[in-house]
Amino acid sequence: MQCTSAPPSPPHTPSSQSGSVQPPSSASSSSSDSAPATAVAPNPATPPASGTVSASASSTSLGPRYRLATQVVTLESSLKDPYNPASTPIYQTATFKQTSADAHGEYDYTRSGNPTRTALGKIPSCIYFCIRMFELSLCAIPSSPSHPNPTPSHGQISTKHDRCECVALEQCISSDDRFLNTKQSSETTEITQSSFCCLTCMSISQSMTLCDLPSHVDCGYLENHSPRIRSSGNVWLCSFMNNVVSLEKHVAKLCGAHRAFAVSSGMSALDVITRLVRTGQEIVAGTDIYGGTNRLLKFLEGQGIHTKHVDTTDLAQVAEALGTNTRLVLLETPTNPLIRVADIAGVVRLTRERAPNALVVVDNTMMSPYLQRPLELGVDIEYHSGTKYLCGHHDLMAGVIAVSSPKVADDVYFIINASGCGLAPFDCWLLLRGIKTLGVRMEKQQQNAHRVAQFLESTGLRVHYPGLASFPQKALHDSQSTGAGAVLSFETGSTETSQLIVEACKLFSISVSFGCVNSLISMPCRMSHASIPAHVRKERALPEDLIRLCIGIEDAEDLVEDLHQALVVAKVAAPVL
Repeated sequence: MQCTSAPPSPPHTPSSQSGSVQPPSSASSSSSDSAPATAVAPNPATPPASGTVSASASSTSLGPRYRLATQVVTLESSLKDPYNPASTPIYQTATFKQTSADAHGEYDYTRSGNPTRTALGKIPSCIYFCIRMFELSLCAIPSSPSHPNPTPSHGQISTKHDRCECVALEQCISSDDRFLNTKQSSETTEITQSSFCCLTCMSISQSMTLCDLPSHVDCGYLENHSPRIRSSGNVWLCSFMNNVVSLEKHVAKLCGAHRAFAVSSGMSALDVITRLVRTGQEIVAGTDIYGGTNRLLKFLEGQGIHTKHVDTTDLAQVAEALGTNTRLVLLETPTNPLIRVADIAGVVRLTRERAPNALVVVDNTMMSPYLQRPLELGVDIEYHSGTKYLCGHHDLMAGVIAVSSPKVADDVYFIINASGCGLAPFDCWLLLRGIKTLGVRMEKQQQNAHRVAQFLESTGLRVHYPGLASFPQKALHDSQSTGAGAVLSFETGSTETSQLIVEACKLFSISVSFGCVNSLISMPCRMSHASIPAHVRKERALPEDLIRLCIGIEDAEDLVEDLHQALVVAKVAAPVL
């Protein structure tokens, strides 16, 4: 992945002080009407001289030609923040609030952009060892914005007694960057200096094979150069780490899986799964699917992988789409955002009969393994956006993949190891912490969702929620799930009315995501599913006026009252409950 320009900067909030002193233009690193800085790809073969700025870097809009040491310290201050911090704050959030369903801010979802990553991307290209860090979710570079960790792409690190070198691993190549393995020289008796700080920020002694951090956030393990000593297996983060192993074993137990894997996002999980499909093979997927899923499937068309979109809640349509060329059957149940339910066991049975070489895959994000366990119904692969219910607080990006057989596990592991999308150690630790409260959160959230759904239905609106007695597929959903979940949607009959409701809510934040402890509201056709062309949305019967609610753990009556006042503003309900 090549960088052609820096990510957008957050909007500048001008000072309200009329008498503020402006710095001289010659010393200003940026101005309100200056062009954004452009990140220029470096040439690793010709690194710049120490303490100087390369011509390519100085040609960009980086302000005056300060020496390298000065630029490293000061360039991050060009990030605009309403509180004017002296250094870049850590934006440890997965989603950003929007002002309306139509007005999109410069950031909406951390996977596509985060202010902290933007600041990192503005470091000049002459710092050749971290130029692409701001948009790579590599093992050496944690996917969370909380740990920007510049790591040399290749080179030697000197210590008092010996040397340690960064060695590229053949098995771990992703795009145009390489994973690094830290190896201890065979002549070395011990390394006591903190010269490894650029890699691990910890001193390493002879008695340690792992940097000693309580949450195991280090990325490299030491190995002896001697070929007589076998590898311990913990070579690099993309393969094994204590936090990673703990998380994956925990998720495997939750899902009833043979093995589970942690990756950098939910879309990364789906990307790994679709790499099991070869050119010329086909995918069967639903018509009512997440916008990001639709985007990836569209991309795969250009790689010679065709997707047949059918109503996966209709077994007859699924049966007709299946064939000997089918490699994946991709289900969402309940679907996002129309909350339709697919017969998981029925789809598995049809697939085994008509496409025995195909894998059945379920996106179980909306239910979580607490409420639904597709692998127990015969599914081959289950995946989640860990950003949602597994984490529960929207303070990290993560994805998990759970598989039912050793063969599929080996294939998935190889892809993750080769592409380098494994989840960073600290994010694994955060996700483990979030999973501990999954049960209590889901119980409270679906309890609130049931109350909200009943209220909305009482106003005459068409509500889609499996917990309602009027839900057409309630019996099917109850047969394969232990709860209704906390996501619901409803129709108003008018896009203008829906927009009024969304913007009038006070407790519900306007956001594209779901699964966190606070309640969210969105119009999918204008937000999460806007990447699907309007004519395709019409063909798939996705209502433009649809509102999706993701219910949190607030007091249910507060949520009902907030929705009621919004309905009053939109003239859908009377002023008095």
